[in-house]
Amino acid sequence: MKIRPLFRRGSCFATLTNAGTGENGAFRAGETATFTITVTNTVNTTQTDVTVFEMEGAVIVAGEGYTINEAGQVVIAEMAPGDVVVVNATYTITQADIDSGAQLVNIARVEGSSSNAEPDPVPIPTEEPQTFSITISEGTVDALNGEPIALTGAQFYVALFSDAALTQRIGDVAIIQLDGLASGVATFNGLPGGTYYIAETSADGIPIASGTYNGGDFVPQYPAGQVVTISGDGGSQTFDFDNSFLTLPEDYYIAKLLTVTKRVVDGSGNAVGSGETFSRACLQMRLTRSWRTT
Repeated sequence: MKIRPLFRRGSCFATLTNAGTGENGAFRAGETATFTITVTNTVNTTQTDVTVFEMEGAVIVAGEGYTINEAGQVVIAEMAPGDVVVVNATYTITQADIDSGAQLVNIARVEGSSSNAEPDPVPIPTEEPQTFSITISEGTVDALNGEPIALTGAQFYVALFSDAALTQRIGDVAIIQLDGLASGVATFNGLPGGTYYIAETSADGIPIASGTYNGGDFVPQYPAGQVVTISGDGGSQTFDFDNSFLTLPEDYYIAKLLTVTKRVVDGSGNAVGSGETFSRACLQMRLTRSWRTT
């Protein structure tokens, strides 16, 4: 679980002051994040009854220059122009935060009253953190001729890594399900910008250079390499690779597009209209490959 502190407006911002014990400083369920919230009066009038609102679930720590009301909010009695008050707060990561898969954003907000009876400041919306997604498409092909083959009930696994050596996995392993199809997809969402390395893995996230499915031996093939870089204003990247079968599995079918056209003609072969309803059926064909040596 990553936590991102954000500016809410010029007079109040939160700074994350510790890191979790997970990968790249991520927080685990039950760990506590600590924030320092700096409140500054940036206008040229004295502000009274300044109230700081923290994210839901956060706990304000008692300190100097402010009190804590019954709602758990910070109240600063008076702030002259340029005054600064520092507030400490904590937030304990829950399993629900982890399960949501989203980046946790701490947004601090401040409101106060001017001694010149100016209207209360209106909170200024802050842009949400940019996130990206990578959609991975995996195909299954016959290594002999490159033709797509469809599998029934097949499962393969992919994962993202932060290093080219594929030793530092990012997040969970994704399942690619093929059920009567020659390809399947998996999508990783909520990713920050950066460079990612993609690999087919075992179910427990170990990269593989070859594998076996239902009696067929395959090798993952990455025609465009294994790296994806995402940046900019958000969006999605796509990544394609194939499992190339050196020996075909028992339940494969050739994946072909079959177009069926039916014409209605009279006894002279001329096309005529018809109000009848026709049906069509699809057949699954399996070929057996064999070799003969002399």
